[in-house]
Amino acid sequence: HAKVFKEVAKSGCVGSIAVVKQGIVHLGHAGDTRVVFGMKNSKTNEWKSVRATPDHICDNEDEIERINNAHPGEKVIYGDRVLGVLQPTRAFGDNRLKQSKEWIEKVFENDDKVKNPVYHNMKNKKF
Repeated sequence: HAKVFKEVAKSGCVGSIAVVKQGIVHLGHAGDTRVVFGMKNSKTNEWKSVRATPDHICDNEDEIERINNAHPGEKVIYGDRVLGVLQPTRAFGDNRLKQSKEWIEKVFENDDKVKNPVYHNMKNKKF
């Protein structure tokens, strides 16, 4: 239903998933979640944690470079947040940060819970 879509599109989320198949780990990851593996040293029997995914946040220089390359000449990161609002640099949903003002106004017409898009001058809508 359109109503359900509209409610879901207003918000966003981040997440990580790991699928192990035939001894191979496949990872999916978006946002400020993190996949960490526990590894046991067979000689010392000590465990250590090993990060398996990068953080998709505004503190990650690779993420800032990726966003700046995707949006040349635009100020997308300010206040240490994407469009001044979101700390994760990748997320599911959060359409008000990704769609044009015209799209939001059309889809959310007469919905007083959704205000104008955060970033009115965004040229390239894809992150």
